[in-house]
Amino acid sequence: MKTITKHYIDGASVESHGREVMDIIGPTDSQVIGRVTLGDEEDTRRAIAAAGSPTTPDMVSTPPSSGSTSSAPVAWPLSYASVVW
Repeated sequence: MKTITKHYIDGASVESHGREVMDIIGPTDSQVIGRVTLGDEEDTRRAIAAAGSPTTPDMVSTPPSSGSTSSAPVAWPLSYASVVW
């Protein structure tokens, strides 16, 4: 069983500050297939700070898609980012 303890923040995979762990349940048989450490307030603060200062020029120079109704960037919750294999 895989255990995920890192989050992708500011262009790097970093250890979670949070300590709460959640089971990842398989959709076909409802069995536990892994575990993920959830982000806490400190992880959220780091992610928000990183979102305010892009790490690569491409992030600054890439315009929103032409079909976009908002200029705000899309942000995935930390728990979603954590379970992407």
